[in-house]
Amino acid sequence: MGTLVFLAVQCAECGHDVDSRLTRCPLCGVALSHCANGESHAYPSYAGYVRRRRRQQLRRLVAFISVSAIIVVVAINLLYQSHGWWSLIVITVIAYSWLTVSDTVLSLKSLMLRLGVQVYALVIAMVILDWRTGLHGWSVDYVIPAILFLSLVGALVGIGISRFYGWKTSEIFGFAVAVTVGALIMLGLSFSPLVKVAWPSQAVACVGVVLLAASAVFLRKEFSQHLREQWHF
Repeated sequence: MGTLVFLAVQCAECGHDVDSRLTRCPLCGVALSHCANGESHAYPSYAGYVRRRRRQQLRRLVAFISVSAIIVVVAINLLYQSHGWWSLIVITVIAYSWLTVSDTVLSLKSLMLRLGVQVYALVIAMVILDWRTGLHGWSVDYVIPAILFLSLVGALVGIGISRFYGWKTSEIFGFAVAVTVGALIMLGLSFSPLVKVAWPSQAVACVGVVLLAASAVFLRKEFSQHLREQWHF
């Protein structure tokens, strides 16, 4: 007997291939476009293909412009080295801008994954800028803990909004876990000579742990769903 083969469609929100028989994406929970207005189509719409094609072309264009700008900056810096390797600062800004456009604005990944990439890219950029401007420690003392703290506050607000509107919260928990891991790393560094002012790192680590603990206690069902989907617990 022959085997039934079911076509897959791509979720417009997270970009994953989903069984065409489903009405919602099992990963992000967004309604699938092929089921709009009660109709089910075997093939994805041509309009969706055109949008994805345009995104790919724009990403290639942004990458070409970024690489060209980096080459020009490095060439100028090699010709005129009177002020040292200032091009590293410009390259950091260009690389972060490319990541913002390519992996956040034009990406089909889930929103929380894009924001997580942004947070850690911004952390790395701050460290590089601090290093190139004399390594005064302002990045690890204040800026990185502030970035992580604001990210945790954003995750808390996102959880509250998702509960109010009935949205899926498992991805927000994943974002909160990723930020808390960064906060715990900063907690460890706060006991090293690299960090001169320890209390911001220690405070943001406490906030992250408390947020996850409160989520596990008061939002047990959603938190368990995140552990099953993302960590297979």
